[in-house]
Amino acid sequence: DLEKAKELNEQLENKQDIPDTKSDEEKIKEDMQKSAEQLQKNIKKQAAKNQNKAADKMEEMSQSLQSALQQAQSDATAEDMQTLRQILENLIRLSLDQENILKSIGTINLNSPLYLNYLKLQNKLQADAQIIEDSLFALSKRQPQIESVVNNEINAINNNMEKALIEMAERRSSKASERQQFAMTAANNLALILSEVLEQMQKDLANMDSKPGDKMCNKPNKSAGQGMKDMKKMQQQIQEQMKNMMKGKKGKSSKDLAQLAAQQEMIRKKMGEIRDDLSGDKNAKDNIDKMMKKMEKNEVDIINNLITRETLLRQESIMSRLLEAEKAQRERNKDKQRQSTEWMDNLSKRLINPFEDYLKEKEKQEELLRTIPPSFTPFYKNKVKDYFKENGG
Repeated sequence: DLEKAKELNEQLENKQDIPDTKSDEEKIKEDMQKSAEQLQKNIKKQAAKNQNKAADKMEEMSQSLQSALQQAQSDATAEDMQTLRQILENLIRLSLDQENILKSIGTINLNSPLYLNYLKLQNKLQADAQIIEDSLFALSKRQPQIESVVNNEINAINNNMEKALIEMAERRSSKASERQQFAMTAANNLALILSEVLEQMQKDLANMDSKPGDKMCNKPNKSAGQGMKDMKKMQQQIQEQMKNMMKGKKGKSSKDLAQLAAQQEMIRKKMGEIRDDLSGDKNAKDNIDKMMKKMEKNEVDIINNLITRETLLRQESIMSRLLEAEKAQRERNKDKQRQSTEWMDNLSKRLINPFEDYLKEKEKQEELLRTIPPSFTPFYKNKVKDYFKENGG
């Protein structure tokens, strides 16, 4: 599946950065090979351990790939949003410039040199509209939802501007004004549509954090521990970003702060889901509750661009509690695994013992026949001997 994904990725115009997993793949193959050899030798417990190790590594690799994909999607969406904002600004400027020409050409002499200046401005606006169209086309390859909603309006802008140029060149200013009005209306409609698309992209970016967690919650006993490990890694990344911001190694742009706050919010929500999956472990739940409160305070600091020494100390406390939670989850998983192993051992004994009893009983019967009671006639004595010869006795 992984090789197939890599092949498909190579066919994409905008390729994803897939993490290098060769080392993990080799370790998984090694564990699976060991397990197969141990099963052949009937070393079941050791085989089970290697199977669990291989499964854990596969789960970890899966989560790593999911996190990388989510981060790539998040970064790409943030970049596309920035591009869309720039297109929106250019589109609004285009509409205002078109309105200015529309108001002006009706008030000046058709033979005035000033009229020629407005003709040049109209020609420049048409070139600007083409640039906007090219930018939208490039963006639609990455954000397909744009293409279906902008084609009509961008075509209306281009067609009406082209006809407005023809009418202006023929000095038919009233007809030119009509076409300019249509072009301006189309530009305003397109700006409204793109504004709604931008708003939806912002919502999608905020909700994107739910994707990795979907799989974490499918198997609470197993993946809660894996989810805890992933949360710890992501929290560590946030801590490093905060330190870099404090040291000035990384800028505190509104985009960076928004992404950082969104990541912290996502971790807090996922910790809440893990907490809800716990049953009866009051200490673990209390630990997660305290951790989530600290995360929430840090979200406020990040949003308000107030990352201070106190924020970092809070992060250190969060990391300590995450380590405690991960350790507690690991112990719970071991207990459940031990109970499962004991149950399987008992089942094996129940299945094997009847067979062993059957073999013992068969040996007794054969031994009885071998003694050949003296009361047997020669005929039956020969029959017994023939029986053992035929059955390898």
